[in-house]
Amino acid sequence: MIARVHSVFPGKLTYDMNWSSLDQAPPSWMSNAQLEVIGVSEYIPLVNDRIRVDPKDMPGLWKTIVQSALDNFSLKVKKPLIISEIGYRNSADALYHSWLPYSTVSPPDPEEQAAACDAALGNVIPDQHIAGIFFWGWDGVNGFKLSGQPALVVLNKWYTSPKS
Repeated sequence: MIARVHSVFPGKLTYDMNWSSLDQAPPSWMSNAQLEVIGVSEYIPLVNDRIRVDPKDMPGLWKTIVQSALDNFSLKVKKPLIISEIGYRNSADALYHSWLPYSTVSPPDPEEQAAACDAALGNVIPDQHIAGIFFWGWDGVNGFKLSGQPALVVLNKWYTSPKS
C-alpha cells in the first residue's frame, strides 16, 4: 500500500500510531524507506494518580517516561518521529490520563497545563529523534482549550524561538 500511495503522491508519507503501541515491536512495513516519518499521538500519563505535579519536576518526568519511549521506538524503526497529537488539560491533574478531557474532578489549573506544554517542548525541541510536535487545542472541549490560556503563551514562545 505504501508503494501505491507513493506512486500518486510524491510528498513525504507518514503514518500515525497511538502512544499505547510504543512498547510493542513495530510491524515490518514501518521500516519501508518510502514511509519517511512515524507520527505518534502522545498521551502517555506521567503520573498514576490524580495529583498536581510541581512544574519544576515535569521536564524530568517527561524525559524519563515519554522521551525515552519515543526515542527507543525511533531507534527501532530507524526513522524520526513526529508527535502528531499531544495535549494537556487545564486541570490540577493534567498529567493523569491526559487523553481524557472530562475525566477530572480536579479544579482548573492553567499553570499546570502551561508547565506540561513547556516540559514537552523543552524535551522535544533538542531531540534529534523527534522531527516536530503538534499540540491539540480545541475550544469546544473545555479541558483542552488553549486560547486565552498561559499554555498558549508557552507554545508561542517555543514555536517562535530561534532554537525551534
